[in-house]
Amino acid sequence: MQKVKRFEIITPAAALKEIMRSFRERNITGYSVIQDVTGSGDRGWQSGDELSDISKNILIITTTEPGKEHELEETLRPILKRYGGVCMVTDALWLKH
Repeated sequence: MQKVKRFEIITPAAALKEIMRSFRERNITGYSVIQDVTGSGDRGWQSGDELSDISKNILIITTTEPGKEHELEETLRPILKRYGGVCMVTDALWLKH
């Protein structure tokens, strides 16, 4: 297994385009996007059943090598400040096949 830093980003769907651009700039090609994420946070309950994507949340999961997470963190910080959301960074193990 390989050590990685796991990024879990929950943010409004409107931020997806900008986050994907930042991934491309850093050659991050492996990620998952989960649509219509529900839950409660500093903006209250997010039900995921709104008529437009403006107030829907998404979950993006990706990884980086240890030591390379700070560049992605600093790229995501202004996006999260502008759109809202959270980003959790944790140590993980990648089971290569």
